[in-house]
Amino acid sequence: MNDRTTLTPNLRVHEALACVMRDVVPVGKDQVNNSQRYRFRGIDDLMSAVAGPMRAHGVFILPEVIEKTSERHGEKMTTVRITMRYRVYGPSGDCLEATVPGEASDFADKATNKAMSAALKYFLLQVLMIPVDGRSIDDGDRDHPEPPAVTEPTAPQKPVQPTAAPEPDRLVEAAHNAMRAAIEATDAEELRGLYRQAAGHGLLGVPVRVPNAGEMPLAHVLSFHGERLAAGNPKAVAA
Repeated sequence: MNDRTTLTPNLRVHEALACVMRDVVPVGKDQVNNSQRYRFRGIDDLMSAVAGPMRAHGVFILPEVIEKTSERHGEKMTTVRITMRYRVYGPSGDCLEATVPGEASDFADKATNKAMSAALKYFLLQVLMIPVDGRSIDDGDRDHPEPPAVTEPTAPQKPVQPTAAPEPDRLVEAAHNAMRAAIEATDAEELRGLYRQAAGHGLLGVPVRVPNAGEMPLAHVLSFHGERLAAGNPKAVAA
């Protein structure tokens, strides 16, 4: 990686960005979500990878939120959608602009933070073409990731009704059965089995009506109860 002595003041911003791209090191999926068992590429790792090359070549970024909407799901979850404008300045003072969307959900007060991180993550990945782990394709900051393949649990699972035919009524019925099974689940492995079954039958995006919380996709319900069990709370609560 170049140091401060490589700074060339008369570089145009697109030339400076090319120098940053040359010096950025690969960033793999080195972070782990233990509760939902998937690996991801963290925003902190990306920022650490680009900070040195950007300083070395006199490049900096100014972010601006130009649009934001939020949607409540009952009293427990908020989904935030934002549009970010990034201005990238070079050592000559000229700049380039890029507009990037971001979306995230959270059960507390971090949905906006997560959405901004998601937007910045993909801005950096795509504008700087940051090398990634060649064994995987980046799958984003998913709020409801599909669990990796694991050995089948020994404990019995509550089955989700099969949905061989793509009839809307049957899909909705099967999704509600999965929701009820998730509410009653007391074991994380049982919940992961429900998630795999629902994903296999195409139920994750089917909206279900949750007691005391309104309507939301089945994936949100399964994720909520996964977090409940991961937190050591086996008692069923409304999503």
